[in-house]
Amino acid sequence: MRLSALEKQLIERAAQHLGETVTEFSVRCILDQARDVILDQTPIVFDENQWDAFVQQLEEPPKAHAGLVELLKMPSVFDS
Repeated sequence: MRLSALEKQLIERAAQHLGETVTEFSVRCILDQARDVILDQTPIVFDENQWDAFVQQLEEPPKAHAGLVELLKMPSVFDS
């Protein structure tokens, strides 16, 4: 694969930031992208029972989470 000097430098810098070799960085990025493409292009198919169960889950009210409630009561870092 032919890269420009700037492209090669960018990849080397990114790999260095993550403590990876260029090969490790490149393989990980390629595999991540391959997984994303496959997931984006793979349709999700439900039979009628699965669809009904899915819709039922969506229609149920959210469950309260005590930790989240407390977190939301705290002042935001953006409210300074």
